[in-house]
Amino acid sequence: MTTKKPVKRVKKNKYLVYEPFTYLAPEILKYLRPFRKLHKFGVPAKSLKDPITMKDWNKILDKMIWAFDVIDKSENTKSFNRRYFNIRVSKKGQKKVMEGLHLFAEYFQGLWD
Repeated sequence: MTTKKPVKRVKKNKYLVYEPFTYLAPEILKYLRPFRKLHKFGVPAKSLKDPITMKDWNKILDKMIWAFDVIDKSENTKSFNRRYFNIRVSKKGQKKVMEGLHLFAEYFQGLWD
């Protein structure tokens, strides 16, 4: 007869559940920054008709890094703004953050070397 082990309950940080970007941004940066500095052997294929050069790929990575860096450094994350994450930058900066996040989603499977 086997006995069941008691289930350990983990007390979760409420911001980890309600605002995962405040937890994920620094974790993603830990990967993106070193990846950007690597000598990469290829770039993701956007399409056969419109290939991406290494220079373009590095610019895309820079936009991703900038976006996650702004989110990581944002101060007032408790009042969550669904559209712009309540970051303290201009509207142009907010659009750049959203662009970086969209690029991360678009090229997520291309983050390899």
